[in-house]
Parts: sequence; C-alpha cells; structure tokens
Amino acid sequence: MATDYWTRVAMQRLSRRRSLSALGAGATGAALLAACGGNDSAGDSGSKDTSGLLSETVDDFKSAKRTAAIKAVHFADQQNMDPMFTSLPNQLPVNSCYTQFWGFTGGYMKPSAGEIQGDNAEAWEFSADKLTLTIKLSDKAHFAPVAPTNGRVVDADDVVFSFNRFKEQGTRRSDLINAVNPDAPISSLTKIDSRTVQIKLAMPFPGLEYLATNTQAGYMFIVPKEAADLNVLDLRRQGNGSGPWYLSDYTPSVGYTFKRNPGFKQDKRGDLPYADEFTAPIVPEYANQLAQFRAGAIYTMSSSGVAIRAEDILPAKKDIPELSLTLSNLSSTSARNFFGALPESPFKDVRVRQA
Repeated sequence: MATDYWTRVAMQRLSRRRSLSALGAGATGAALLAACGGNDSAGDSGSKDTSGLLSETVDDFKSAKRTAAIKAVHFADQQNMDPMFTSLPNQLPVNSCYTQFWGFTGGYMKPSAGEIQGDNAEAWEFSADKLTLTIKLSDKAHFAPVAPTNGRVVDADDVVFSFNRFKEQGTRRSDLINAVNPDAPISSLTKIDSRTVQIKLAMPFPGLEYLATNTQAGYMFIVPKEAADLNVLDLRRQGNGSGPWYLSDYTPSVGYTFKRNPGFKQDKRGDLPYADEFTAPIVPEYANQLAQFRAGAIYTMSSSGVAIRAEDILPAKKDIPELSLTLSNLSSTSARNFFGALPESPFKDVRVRQA
C-alpha cells in the first residue's frame, strides 16, 4: 500500500528530530537531552553538526574504571516495590533489582538491534508443534547477598514460584496467562529438574520471548521463593532479585540506596556493574532536580520519569562546558516495538501475518 500524505508528513517531522545525550565529566554526571536538527528529507540518516556543540562518540570501554558510587535521582516515594505491581515510581527498583528469562542485547558503539539474548535462561528450545518451550536455567545468576537469600543461585523452584505468583497477582498477567485471557499464550509452567522448566502454550506464539521480555513493573520477574512468607521476605518493602543491584536502604521522602549484587550474571563486558552502589535522592520538583544536576549533586536526569527539558539543554551546555553532547536517534517512548524488522522475525512469514 502506498504511503499516504499524513504518514509522509509524520516521517518528515520525525526525521528532523534527534536526541542529545549528555555525559558529564567528573561530578557533573549525565543527562538525556533532546534537540531538533537535520533537514526535511524523509529517511534522512542524520545531519552534520554546524554548531560545534556535539562531541564525537568514542570507544572508551577499555579505560573504564570501577567507581564507588553513582548519584542518580528519583521523583517520588514508593507505595509498593513488588516487581509484579505496575506503577511509574516502581520502575527504578524493579529494573535495578530483577531479571527475566531473556533480555535485549545492548548496543555497543551503535544502537541496539532489538535482538533477544538469554538472561536467567541459558538455553531454550521449542517442540516441533511449537506448543512446548523447554528452558535450561543459567547457574550464574544469583540473588542478593543478604538474608534470606544470601547470594544463592536461582533455581527452578524460584521460577515456578514466580510464575504462580504472577498468575495470581501480577498486574500485567492478562498479557501472558491464558487462564486469565484466552488470547494470552501461556497455559502452564512446570519444573523438570533443578535447572530446567517447561512452558506449555495454548497456541503457537512466535513472539513469546519478546512478549515475556517486557521490563515494565507488573510483568513476570524472577523472585526468590522465600517471598512466599511475608515475614521472611516482603517484596513490597525489599528489592531482592538476581539483577545487578539490590535495595539496601529506602527512607521515605529522602531517597534510595542500591548496592552492587556480586552474584549478578556477568557477560563479555566483565564484572558488572562498574559501581559499588548508586543512590537516588527523592527530588519531586523539576527545578530542584535541575539545580542539583547543575551543582553536580546528581549525575543523571535520564531515568525514572526525570528528564531535562528541551529548553534547558543549551543553557546547561553553556554553563557546564564539560558536558558531552552526542547525537542519536530519537525515541518517542522508552519502549520500542519491532515488527518484522529483525533477521529472524517470525512476522516475515506470511502465514503468521495472516493469522
């Protein structure tokens, strides 16, 4: 079908927009900045900088050094830190502390291609009829090194507990659980052995891994089986998962402190994360957030609902020359949908599209 007029207009406008990410030097930190540039040609791959404000992207991975702490910021108190409870304030602890079966590969010197890689899943295979998915769990993923988990490895009992808990109380359970929504794909999840689980599907579902890799609070995240007893582990108050961080302190109206999880599953980038802790003071008002960022008291304004406004980009760069502005494609939301664009996408099969 030919592209209609309004689609062309929208694409032309979108092609003019880019985002500038500002990475601070020393205590000045980082911010996600947005600006306009480019020309009106749809499909424009980018435009040359004539302002002299942009910095060239360089590969400084080999010179990266471990640091004691990162200073972030958060905008609200927390009513419930349960990873299966949806709320915007809950995104920070959920994405910091918890993992899933799969994750998206990150971009390195280029944007992410949106490909899936194993997280807690080490290997997985569909049956010939596409109705059974067998998942072998990694033995490298560990929970937080605090009671009651004490750094133990994630096992199949944790996964089964997480699934049943999500089935009963997950905010977004209707997206995955067939018993809740007849259009959802998953009928059951059972344990085969300590390192293997099996998922039964109600119908063939080619995009299962992508659907299950939704990092919004309220989806299925793998949590410790100890959370079955609130007196032992209350996930509403304690962030304890197999993610890169665990919540070591939360003081209402003051802030959060996350410590590095030494048992976080590592990858080729090495001993992640590279900081021993990060703090996130609670600063509700934007003006105070910006003032703290300018003063170097916080290092980032690019997450958890906090972002520097477009009109403050150039003044911040003028007042803080150490800020590095780099050009990247603009995403209108924090989530990206991939439909038929990936090399192995199931949507390239006409039968899937027709179904």
